[in-house]
Amino acid sequence: MKKIFLILICLFIGANLGHFIRYSIVQAIASDFPLAILCCNILGSFLLGLFYARKTANTYCIVLIGVGFLGTLTTFSTYIHDIFLMLINTYKETLQLPLEIQQELSQYPITRFSVWHAFFYCLMSIVLCVICVYFGRKIGLYFGNKK
Repeated sequence: MKKIFLILICLFIGANLGHFIRYSIVQAIASDFPLAILCCNILGSFLLGLFYARKTANTYCIVLIGVGFLGTLTTFSTYIHDIFLMLINTYKETLQLPLEIQQELSQYPITRFSVWHAFFYCLMSIVLCVICVYFGRKIGLYFGNKK
């Protein structure tokens, strides 16, 4: 029981720190294009590679940093929602959405982007995040072997 409680505390602390950092980045990078979320995902991917290069992490560190902090810093749901909004903008006439839904979607500045923006954002996110995980892991392994 005590172990589960400590894991939940680690998760709570890590998640709150990750969310605070992501919120700060989003506030600092004001853009109609989801550049702030891209930066959060790139930073989180690099830190994830760096963190998992260290093989000495215990359960509490994995939950605190890997699941809590990095799980909320990087945000897959917002990434997918941004792509969805870009795509729905392209096909809103074809979909014949009700007026109230069109009005609700118009509040998001991202809806002025097209399917090509969505494709570029998706491709750029995947490629850059994989590269950052790779280099984070390489750097983590390099410094982990220095004694």
